[in-house]
Amino acid sequence: MKVRSLREEVLEANLELWRRGLVLYTFGNASGIAREEGLVVIKPSGVPYETMKAEDLVVVDLDGRIAEGSLRPSSDLPTHLVLYQAFAGIGAVAHTHSRVATSWAQAQREIPCLEPLMPIISRARARYQTADAFANPLRLRNQHGPCDRAALCQS
Repeated sequence: MKVRSLREEVLEANLELWRRGLVLYTFGNASGIAREEGLVVIKPSGVPYETMKAEDLVVVDLDGRIAEGSLRPSSDLPTHLVLYQAFAGIGAVAHTHSRVATSWAQAQREIPCLEPLMPIISRARARYQTADAFANPLRLRNQHGPCDRAALCQS
């Protein structure tokens, strides 16, 4: 995949997170990988969604070194890179801060496996945190985000 088209796709993914209210302020991000080139495109740190352009996105190699772009990549880049290295079948990562997901994670409740999701997550049940972070890539993380330690909050 050409990096230029990946930038457009990653921009659209980030903007869709913002349009759907799944991120707040500049929190959260989406990235995509061009596996053949060994490059990842990710949202830059601290850039508001409403002003972000494709050229703002940062291109890094799989070691996190900047290949293209003048802005800092998201502080979540190391997590994205670990996921890409651990799961060869994924082509993108989205990190949201939706109210529902944040509230659910703060409550430290198990995520029920709903019928339409079963083929996607192989009938597994994701937990808010486990000792083995790679048992299932679907995660909600408690005590993370703009309202750390709150039982229910708007993030």
